[in-house]
Amino acid sequence: MIETWTWQIPFALVGGTLSFLAVLVPAMVIQYYAYGRLSPTRLLGTAALSVYGVALVAYTLLPLPDPAVCDGGAGRALQAVPGAVIADIARIAGENGLSSTFTIATLAQPLLNIALFIPLGVLVRVMTGRGIPTALLAALAASLLIETTQYTGLWGIYGCSYRVADVDDLVTNALGALVGALLAPVVAGWIPRPAALAALPPQPVTRIRRLLGAAIDAALISVMPAMLTMITVLAVALTWILATGERELPTFVAPGAELLRPMALGLAALLTVVLPALHGSGASPGQRWVGIRPAWNGRRGSRGQRLLRALPVAGVYAIAPGLADVLSGAHVPLAPSLLSAAAAAVTVGTVAVVLLVDRRGLSGLISGAEMVDRRTHVHEPAADS
Repeated sequence: MIETWTWQIPFALVGGTLSFLAVLVPAMVIQYYAYGRLSPTRLLGTAALSVYGVALVAYTLLPLPDPAVCDGGAGRALQAVPGAVIADIARIAGENGLSSTFTIATLAQPLLNIALFIPLGVLVRVMTGRGIPTALLAALAASLLIETTQYTGLWGIYGCSYRVADVDDLVTNALGALVGALLAPVVAGWIPRPAALAALPPQPVTRIRRLLGAAIDAALISVMPAMLTMITVLAVALTWILATGERELPTFVAPGAELLRPMALGLAALLTVVLPALHGSGASPGQRWVGIRPAWNGRRGSRGQRLLRALPVAGVYAIAPGLADVLSGAHVPLAPSLLSAAAAAVTVGTVAVVLLVDRRGLSGLISGAEMVDRRTHVHEPAADS
């Protein structure tokens, strides 16, 4: 019996840790954008929420049974009578006594449901900064999803309900969340609320924040050409199928994809480097995501300044590798190697400068720009050129 209720603990710790690592970067991006800083305690809350989410799945849906559980005509199991659990406890206690094993086991089920949802009430309230109604709605939504998953046999994977969907579980789960929401200010008051962090004044841009924005830009620049090429090829293929009714694609589609690559590279550079530099503050997509922007002596730069900040670094990184591939395919000597080296140089140079020299980075040194929090007041330039 003990093993039945304890194997989920190491499972939740390992699975929750992996889940937290998967959401760590998005959580950092959200914090930087919303608050202008990292909150280690809120990251710890995110880790707790990750572990709890895995534990909730483990306790309510796992382990999965053998598919043979549905043999013999087993169907959907639903307990739809509110308060049936109370009647069961009273009946079994009357038949066996309050201290009997059967009574204790029957009473343990609703108590465990309450205990299982107390952390949800705590975490929802402190992590969202909302009140008790939000915690209750979150608990009801999570509980309804669990009961529906159980009733449908994991959404049709099983032909029967391998666990009984019980309407009383909705009530006990919501009660647990209510208890947790009431306890939240006491047990988790050390986690700052979102509004409190957002109200703090802007801080200087840290090296981690600067590099995170650069990493997002690098990922976008690397992925976007392939995405644009794939979307174009799929659009051509779908148009061909709809127009001709033939499912076998013509021979020109595959070679056409190779011809599209230089165009996709150019379009990706335009979307991720040039246009962002010309629009608004001139911040790149990654910088916008982490809530920072360039400024020149407290002013928004001119178009020339913004392009000078973007093109020598991000522009080289965006265009050089693809252009190297094109020139390599055309058998142009030396140039592909030089272009690849240039892309590597700006990558290493940016990281090295941010970490060792100046948090503005290589682009900031070249253009004279500093990076500031997006909430920092920046004056418009006297003349845009």
